[in-house]
Amino acid sequence: RSVLAMIVERLATVVIPLAIALLAAALLIPLVDWMQRLGVPRAVGVFVTLVGSLGLVAGIMTFVVEQFVEGVPQLSDEFTTSIGEVQDWLINVPIHLSEEQIRNAGDTVVRAIESNQDSLTSGALTTATVIGHILTGTFLTLFILIFFLYSGNQIWEFVTRIVPTQHRERVRTAGALGFGSLVGFVRATV
Repeated sequence: RSVLAMIVERLATVVIPLAIALLAAALLIPLVDWMQRLGVPRAVGVFVTLVGSLGLVAGIMTFVVEQFVEGVPQLSDEFTTSIGEVQDWLINVPIHLSEEQIRNAGDTVVRAIESNQDSLTSGALTTATVIGHILTGTFLTLFILIFFLYSGNQIWEFVTRIVPTQHRERVRTAGALGFGSLVGFVRATV
């Protein structure tokens, strides 16, 4: 494995939000620039863009969750019906399983769940840890995105100061053109 892959793996908590913020900035920066050309201060443009895009995402998520919640009763009814059909099939199949055998199998499953409570508890703790990582990543992404939208070009100029002076302008131009391509890619994808 390469050293770069190892570094990215170790710093995934930071690298992934940074990459997501870069993609979001590529999507939103044209709107911020457009508002600035209209005379809106850049800070206000960043704020309006962020609030608007977060509102749009929240609206879409609300719609998706509402549709899911509306479909849960039907899904539950279908699941219950399916369980009944499976039980009837198991009782009436040519291998002639008795009701007692089916109940014993159900009891075995329940006992297995009870005996594996430690595993289930650790799974719940793992889930809580994952949720914590997701929330941390979300806030970090939002924080980085604000800086990218407000002064991304200044950040790029600062970062490229490590490049030797005779090559610095080419690297800055290449970065600007590369970001322009990323903007086009993200717009086309959306």
